[in-house]
Amino acid sequence: MSISFAPIALSDVDSYRACIDAVARERNFLAITQAPPPHQLTQLIRSSLEDDSVLIVARDQQRVVGWAQIQRGQGAVVAHRGDLGMGVSPAYRGRGLGKQLLLSCIGAAGAKGIACIELEVRADNRCALNLYRSLGFNMDSIVRDAMLIDGVFHNAFRMSLKLPV
Repeated sequence: MSISFAPIALSDVDSYRACIDAVARERNFLAITQAPPPHQLTQLIRSSLEDDSVLIVARDQQRVVGWAQIQRGQGAVVAHRGDLGMGVSPAYRGRGLGKQLLLSCIGAAGAKGIACIELEVRADNRCALNLYRSLGFNMDSIVRDAMLIDGVFHNAFRMSLKLPV
């Protein structure tokens, strides 16, 4: 197995959607329970390229098996901030892909002038919390009842990482 890491391409949309859908349908990690339709993801990829955001994917051959995205804030006064979202296909977890994706994404964000990376993570997602803490993310606040999935409320933590300017 040879995994490569690179910025997303428009040709990745179907594979990217399948990866998001696999993670979303687990109902444990993301604030969605299924992937958005292909046309929305195509627009997201285009807007990421246009607004200088970051979207890195991990590929096994040509198939997307993980992603990390930092969506730059919209508008001049918040363009120095970015919101992180990421996921790894279930079959590829436990191999360090999440850490590699996140490190690549953080490096690219810093190079693009993003000075603060923010995220929201479910309070019961211990693996993600450990990863974020290990890379220097700080706990900013708790968001009570942040997500409602299958009739159950889940708390989340807001975390952030300041990058050198």
